[in-house]
Amino acid sequence: MRYFYGFVLDREAIVKRGIAEGVGHANTLVEREVTFVRTTRKMLREADLMSVCHLVSVLAIDGEQYWCVAVASNDPYETPYTHRDMPPQELVDKVKALLEKPDNVKPMWWKSKFNY
Repeated sequence: MRYFYGFVLDREAIVKRGIAEGVGHANTLVEREVTFVRTTRKMLREADLMSVCHLVSVLAIDGEQYWCVAVASNDPYETPYTHRDMPPQELVDKVKALLEKPDNVKPMWWKSKFNY
């Protein structure tokens, strides 16, 4: 089972940001998902984080699915940083600032939605 360490995303806020920036539309469910993914990738690319962060689907304890920007995982093939070699605090802080997370929000370990 794979686990990812990172921040879950506020889907609605990112879709709104994408629409405001002209990245996509939200007329249908498919358009919303495409806008969400494109906007998140654009944010990571502009912050020069694409090589160290991944957009992954994770599950909460209650089984609810979320999207997460992962900065580490328990699989070295998935992310440059692992549970044995955690990312530097500067990277975590940069991702947190990019996602506009409040000070009390910390990255967490999340179970991967997919068993691959």
